[in-house]
Amino acid sequence: MKQSRKLKQQQAVLDKAETYEQWRAAAKDYDDMSGATLWRRRDHTRLYDYIQIRKRLENLRNLRTKKDDHGLLFALNEGVHGNMGGMGNTDLYTQSLLGTKHLIEDYCTEIADAVRH
Repeated sequence: MKQSRKLKQQQAVLDKAETYEQWRAAAKDYDDMSGATLWRRRDHTRLYDYIQIRKRLENLRNLRTKKDDHGLLFALNEGVHGNMGGMGNTDLYTQSLLGTKHLIEDYCTEIADAVRH
């Protein structure tokens, strides 16, 4: 069976989902079939500066682990704004039904963890 036909069938499953859990399971299958799951795992794309985001993520994790509150405050002040490294590019949010690049999600989670720190 052709990939596009399988995706259409999976879209029908998505459309018939009655609960969020059903929809999420169907969306995961859709993303797996379409290649979006693999796309999310890979940092690399021309859509954003993944090198900058990776460096900032590693720096935030390191500072938080070392309990360097002053450094963490500086890094947060410097690195929290609307389009850091191009993360606001809308094309990053249309490739997968379940989310965007794992790197972006990890970065946002680390920002939240650092703020709670």
